[in-house]
Amino acid sequence: MKKLSLVLIGLCVSVTVTGCISTKQTPAAEKILVLAVERVRNCTELAKIHVTTSTNVAGVVRREDWVAEELTNIAKNKAAQKGGDTVAALSPAENGEQTFGIYRCL
Repeated sequence: MKKLSLVLIGLCVSVTVTGCISTKQTPAAEKILVLAVERVRNCTELAKIHVTTSTNVAGVVRREDWVAEELTNIAKNKAAQKGGDTVAALSPAENGEQTFGIYRCL
């Protein structure tokens, strides 16, 4: 019984930790649009960036949707720093890595 309790506590801590580790958007990044690459053809490309994040924390694999959201948040933060108003994924998220384009569309 004691062993089961320790396993359950460890699992709860792991889930909590992996859910809490994420990059928060800056206030400026909250205004950045995320569009499909097909929709930025008439925009001015400012930069291409490669972003990365951890896919596991303390040996626990993070959920794919959490990793994808964090990658997008990182890209939006960088777009805000570079004066862009839009980001578009140029590659799929894979192993905690993704390439984005930063654009000025508005």
